[in-house]
Amino acid sequence: MRRVALAGLLLVTASLAAQTPPPLKLSGWAEASYIYSRRSAGDTIIVGRLYDRLQNRFTLNAFGVVLDKPYDPAKRSAGFHTEVLFGQNATVIKSGGGALDLGTQADIPHLYVTLNLPTANGSGVQFKAGRMPTLLGLEVIETAGNQNCR
Repeated sequence: MRRVALAGLLLVTASLAAQTPPPLKLSGWAEASYIYSRRSAGDTIIVGRLYDRLQNRFTLNAFGVVLDKPYDPAKRSAGFHTEVLFGQNATVIKSGGGALDLGTQADIPHLYVTLNLPTANGSGVQFKAGRMPTLLGLEVIETAGNQNCR
């Protein structure tokens, strides 16, 4: 009986260790607001405001869709991160996209590849190449992740 229980425990442990995280992760976020102002130019624009510039209406500020493929820090590997942003914030941050131009209400602020080279301590060295609005991540577009918007 003990051998059967021990064999079962070893099989469960081995199957849990063999499980790998999903190769792709899809996530998203949304931000909406209502801005009231009596100080405007014309019918819609609030004077002196950039992101929350449309007055007296509900607005979809941003809707982001994120697709990630993580790298494996234990071996030579590659991963990527991409984000597509929709809404009025996409109009404000939009850069000259060339082939990445999605129109006036959409933008691709993040689109980069991370290459990992393993090291002796196991943490690896990462190299990132692509389109990144911030390298350190302090002032980010995603309101939920921006320390200055709380």
